[in-house]
Amino acid sequence: MKNVLMLGWEFPPLFSGGLGVATYGLVKALSPKTNIRLIIPKASSSTDIGNVNIIGLNQIAKKRSIWNEFSLAFHR
Repeated sequence: MKNVLMLGWEFPPLFSGGLGVATYGLVKALSPKTNIRLIIPKASSSTDIGNVNIIGLNQIAKKRSIWNEFSLAFHR
C-alpha cells in the first residue's frame, strides 16, 4: 500500500470554502488504496476515515516545531 502526504487548508466538518469538499473527495477516493497523512491548520477529532491520519497543527504541542511534526508524518 502506498503512502501519501497531503497538505490542505480545511477538512470536514470544518469548512471555510470549497477546498474542504475537494480534499474530502480526494481523500475518500484514495483511502482504500493508500495510507494518507493529511496536515491541515485546524483538525476536528470527529472525522474518521480508514487509512487516513489527520494532523491538525492546532493539536501539536507548542514545544514541538512544525518541521518536526512534518518530518514525523512524512517518514512514518
